Amino acid sequence: MFNRKPLPLIFLVLFCLSLACAGKGPRGEEETHMGKKQIEARLDLAERYFVQGKTRQAIQQLLKVQDQAPDIPRLNFDLGLAYAALDDPHKAISSYKKAVQIAPDYGEAWNNLGLIYMSEGDLENAEQSFKKALNIVTYISPEKSAYNLAQLFDQKNDLQQALKYARLSVQENWRFIAGYIYTADLLQRLGRDKQARKILHQGAEAVPDNLEITLKLAESLVRSGKNQEAKQWFKQIVQENPKSSQATVARDYLEFLD
Repeated sequence: MFNRKPLPLIFLVLFCLSLACAGKGPRGEEETHMGKKQIEARLDLAERYFVQGKTRQAIQQLLKVQDQAPDIPRLNFDLGLAYAALDDPHKAISSYKKAVQIAPDYGEAWNNLGLIYMSEGDLENAEQSFKKALNIVTYISPEKSAYNLAQLFDQKNDLQQALKYARLSVQENWRFIAGYIYTADLLQRLGRDKQARKILHQGAEAVPDNLEITLKLAESLVRSGKNQEAKQWFKQIVQENPKSSQATVARDYLEFLD
């Protein structure tokens, strides 16, 4: 037999470290390559940050999964939201375009892409994007794209086309208050006050608990000299929600009309 010399301390340390690394290898790999559930959890977390107004925290979560899931439409849509909130329209456009390239029937992404184009003054691409969204049968909020098209044509001073799409927004969603109010506004600007009052009345009947459109209708009646009818609507506003800002305005009108 011969005497075995003890291993140098530094060798033992390195040897132990190599064993430790070898043992952690598979776990490290699992952390690097996220599964579907992990990616969805990150996206859920990012979207919760959006709701809380924490845009930078949201985008941090999204960037952590960007390389893992570049072909997930939801990821690219959320990135579009984040970049738009951070006032980076070019990256927002790029993200939304990636989302619709992956999923051509992604109506909300087409609509948001149109909004970014419109904010940048690119009305031609904005119009095409809104129309893409509007023509998607499975898009659950077509009234948004119709409304945005109305605004786009309003910017072009084409009030007739604007009115067409404003009316369409209400046809697509009969409870879409913004559509009723915008349609009435366009009609008034076109000198069609009677039709404006009619559309406001339809909106007030469609959504009777909405004080905003009720107030618009009452004010329209005052402008047309129908004070007694207007007073009924003002009183209704005060009765339904006496502490609302609309009730404060309604009381002022009632005091003036008495």
